[in-house]
Amino acid sequence: MSDADRLAAKREANRIRQARYYEANKAKVAEQRKARRKAINKELADCRGTTPPAAPAAPAPQAPPAPKKLGRGTESVGGRITKVNGREWKPIAVPPIVIPPVEEPVPARISPEERQRRIEAARKSARGVKKGKGKAKAPAKLTQEQALQIIETSDAFESDGSRKTYVGHLRTVQDLLGCEDLRTCFQDATQVIKQLEEARQKRDPSKTYSLNSKKAYVQAILKLSDVLGIELTPETKQQYVDAFDVLKLDSKKQTEQRVEEGKQEQGQPKTFDEYLPRVRDTFGTDSKEYLVASLYSIHGFRDNLKGLRTVREIDDKGDNQLIVPSSRDKPYRIYLARYKTGNKYGPKTIEVPPEIGKLIRAYTTQNKLKLGQPLLGSASLSGFVSGFNKQMGLPFTINSLRELHVAPVIDSLDSKGRVELAKKMGHAPATSEQYRKKKK
Repeated sequence: MSDADRLAAKREANRIRQARYYEANKAKVAEQRKARRKAINKELADCRGTTPPAAPAAPAPQAPPAPKKLGRGTESVGGRITKVNGREWKPIAVPPIVIPPVEEPVPARISPEERQRRIEAARKSARGVKKGKGKAKAPAKLTQEQALQIIETSDAFESDGSRKTYVGHLRTVQDLLGCEDLRTCFQDATQVIKQLEEARQKRDPSKTYSLNSKKAYVQAILKLSDVLGIELTPETKQQYVDAFDVLKLDSKKQTEQRVEEGKQEQGQPKTFDEYLPRVRDTFGTDSKEYLVASLYSIHGFRDNLKGLRTVREIDDKGDNQLIVPSSRDKPYRIYLARYKTGNKYGPKTIEVPPEIGKLIRAYTTQNKLKLGQPLLGSASLSGFVSGFNKQMGLPFTINSLRELHVAPVIDSLDSKGRVELAKKMGHAPATSEQYRKKKK
């Protein structure tokens, strides 16, 4: 691809992004333009309404400077030569050289239909699909650079984060396979899968890639084959699908095995009465870790405590809120409006026990949190919970904390009690049964 083609492709991508932004933010753009016009018109009106400044006073007349003799009949006045060899000197007038400005043509805006036509044309060009008479030409090589341009303009990704992830996987796969033409490379599924299985990590060549990484790379090949227009035979595609399914099962089996090993080695707590003292002894009573663990002991939350906004009274913003009491003799309450099964079970209000209320009060004072700020920050707590449990040698996640609400009591409940427990947890009764089996 020539430099001109790259520039044209880059400009086309920029135009597409600008058009997407405009389509998504028409009202906002219109308001910004209106505000700019209003500001400009105000400045013009202010300029027209002001009194023009008085003309500066004329300078007092000065006597002309005396000629200065430079020798050999040459004289100058005010730094300019007036006589040479006693004769009056007049400089030769040279017309100024005018270089006309070079104006770069402004590309015309294109319609959404024309933009889509160009995208399809780029895809066909990358595939090497050309219609015409005579013998069909061999498909053109599909380089990484061409692939990245197609991915950049494709609408096949749910978000920019997903697009970025697949770009990273594409770079890694192509580096591991050592191929220049993706179209040719992806056709040999047997060789590709073998190379991914045997590939060594750059950071530690003694190790192969994890099962989850291999699974992600095979998934990327399947996804990007469709996005890039790489036509795989049904047999080849099935090979990739089978490899993905095998890696998925192996990964799940490996995770279960590690969890089981962690239970045996560490003595995994079965109840919050066993779990909370371990957190307290490791991190302290005034730690965020102990506060989070204590809050999860109240109710089987999912990742619902992120962005838990502190308020005095419940408002209608529809987010999860921590109602801060006006006096110390009243309890904190958690208003749960937004959670996975909220449409089915509706908002919930959960009262916080007094001993955990004291932890909240101490934590807010220690961190100087003001009313309206989130108690535990706005980021997801999934990684935080997994991280501090890992420091304690426990393979615990948020879901593991939910299990502690179910596993210890489910065997003592009849069918009606199990249905009520499922409602309290906000999940199906069958999910509680799965937690019971994990306990065993």
